Amino acid sequence: MVKVTLDCDDFLALVRPKEPESPAVVPPMEPVKSVKVKKERAPRPPSEYNIFMKSEIKRLKETTSEKDNKKLFAMAASNYTAKKKAPSAE
Repeated sequence: MVKVTLDCDDFLALVRPKEPESPAVVPPMEPVKSVKVKKERAPRPPSEYNIFMKSEIKRLKETTSEKDNKKLFAMAASNYTAKKKAPSAE
């Protein structure tokens, strides 16, 4: 068995990968990602549902003792469905 002694520089030369010899070799560049520009536009007007829900939630908060918003919205949504199914008086 032969013992080989290496100093730090010799060991690092064996362990480290060699740097490219030619500085002209350039790694390929990643493609440039395009940035989407959002256009400024006016907000949509509220729908019939939005208008109904706003007034119905307000009415339900005043008339019921329910404090849970999830239940209030469920009640208001079911009221909207019932209103839509009912024959209109027009």
